[in-house]
Amino acid sequence: MEYTKNTVACALRCGDKLWMSKRINTPNFPDKWQFAGGKMDEGETNPIDASLREVKEETNLDIEISRLKYLSGIYGDPSTKCCYVYYVELNEDEIPVRTENAMTDWVLLSYDEAMAKDLMPGLTYTIRKLMDQANWYKVKTTI
Repeated sequence: MEYTKNTVACALRCGDKLWMSKRINTPNFPDKWQFAGGKMDEGETNPIDASLREVKEETNLDIEISRLKYLSGIYGDPSTKCCYVYYVELNEDEIPVRTENAMTDWVLLSYDEAMAKDLMPGLTYTIRKLMDQANWYKVKTTI
């Protein structure tokens, strides 16, 4: 499997937990756990716009552009040229809703629970980066 499109992913973080869903009814990466995301549409040149669109399509959440933070790029996955990874901090009352038949309901997982899942390519690295960032913030705010 080799694709020529860029993709986006958006981690939905709520405190020390992540909202994730499992891919089902799909030939690509079945039963892998994921963030909201997908391929950039034809004509989309800005991964930020693509991320906001994917979050809306897959969770029914409208996220303001100012809340979206860049986390990293994932390279080396044969399914995409580059995956631009963002994250957004959700409030406790912002709950993703399953909107597609290609995934399960959204589940709120601790970082350790998320790391134990069978993840999409590159997400182990991404979750570790989110964990490091959260730990750095805790240390900085307690000094």
